[in-house]
Amino acid sequence: MLQNQEDPWRNLRRYLWLLAFITLWAGASLLSRGTEFLAGARTVDDTYYYLQIAWNHQRLGFPTFDGLVPTNGVQALWSLWLRGLAAVFLSKDALLAATIGSSVLCHFFAFFFIYRIGRTIDSPTFAAIGGVLWLIYGVSTRMPWSGMENALHALTIWWVIDVSLRLKALEGRPFAEFCLALTLMTWARLDSAVPALVLLGVVVWRERATWQWRVVAPGLLIGVAGAVIYLFTMRSWGGTGIPLSGSVKQSGIFPFVQLSPLNKAKNIFTGIWPIFSIPALSAVILAAAGVSAWFHREQLRHFAPLAWATGAYLLFMLVFPTTAFQRWYFSLPMILVIAGIAAVVPAAASWPVAGIGFFAAVYAAFNGPATKMDEESIFTVRYRFARWIEANTAPDERLASWNAGQLGYFTNRTVINLDGLVNNREYFEKVFKPQRGLMEYLREKKVRYVIDYRDQSPGKLISNLPELPAGNFSYLDEEGKRRTFKMWKVSE
Repeated sequence: MLQNQEDPWRNLRRYLWLLAFITLWAGASLLSRGTEFLAGARTVDDTYYYLQIAWNHQRLGFPTFDGLVPTNGVQALWSLWLRGLAAVFLSKDALLAATIGSSVLCHFFAFFFIYRIGRTIDSPTFAAIGGVLWLIYGVSTRMPWSGMENALHALTIWWVIDVSLRLKALEGRPFAEFCLALTLMTWARLDSAVPALVLLGVVVWRERATWQWRVVAPGLLIGVAGAVIYLFTMRSWGGTGIPLSGSVKQSGIFPFVQLSPLNKAKNIFTGIWPIFSIPALSAVILAAAGVSAWFHREQLRHFAPLAWATGAYLLFMLVFPTTAFQRWYFSLPMILVIAGIAAVVPAAASWPVAGIGFFAAVYAAFNGPATKMDEESIFTVRYRFARWIEANTAPDERLASWNAGQLGYFTNRTVINLDGLVNNREYFEKVFKPQRGLMEYLREKKVRYVIDYRDQSPGKLISNLPELPAGNFSYLDEEGKRRTFKMWKVSE
């Protein structure tokens, strides 16, 4: 038991270093399996929106997915990081590997904050249980290391929790660090502005007795400057103050259909829950949490500001007219789940639970679902379809697709994004939003082929075009239906 050791923190440091080493080992193991595995088993289509924009931004001098029009349809902080990687890694395969590696490193560095949080609240148990849950989360599902912004977002959240707990008064330097962490969390995902403002308000209210304008002004200035620079950056990239992808998702236009609050709640729950994909471990941890919750309410009180912020975020998700929920949105509530469980596991159960968790994490890291590549998944099949397109079209051909990420990145062709997420403001306002003029747009852009697994055009216009032979690239969707990637020729 950690509390009965002569130096519990020394044992804890060794344990967390072991967890961190397993993180790096698991990440290196994944990277060693090559591009097809990363494309088929680790990434999602939106990963390649980031990668293609970063690749083009570095080489063309402006952020663009198709190389034709500017776009700001990405989260700023991750996009800037990937642009830097694109300057160093000079092949697309290397850039993909470096991106997944960056996700792993973000996960790795979070152990430092978990340890510091444990020290701040004087709970080795918290750090041990939080650390092993964090490892399980990283290795047991696709999303934490998918190359999306959520890995960096999660790292900034752990930093925010750490500094908020260390902030015992509104002192100049600690408060400035707190505001900087909140600012970068918002840059990592713009919708984090909601929990950031709630956390700022809760902490300021908690420490209101020490309020002095002279002391807090530098921190508040960091927040204001961060907001102004963000708006300027987004406008310079794509002409709008927020990512264009946000406007597209709020439009309610297929495939971004409006959801009822009940369906939103269901999607939020399924977005958070996958950490407990190992039933035996989840049963042990949840049982321990339930039994001990009433006896460890003081530990939970440390995370009340985080709970308020997470509640505000989830409420925002339920009432705001957004139409798309993806698992990479939910780093904040996922971390609250981890912190809450870690805070209530009793000290007497810490080493047994940590030990079971460790062996479960090692199994998941090297033999779990996230280490397997499904030959018939959409990601694997679309990657192979992209390579087929590259081999069977001329280098100067222009193509278009609604689900354009993998296709744009791996075909090495000009692929125009038709769902609007990483297109430009003009396309969104004149074509996508009014749902008209698509054929004229394709001809204006000199698009020769539309490629995708389904026609998402208004009135199914594309399905009326001649369909060309495009190999046999079909996959099984989540409902068990077989879908086939197709290629339509746009008439001149």
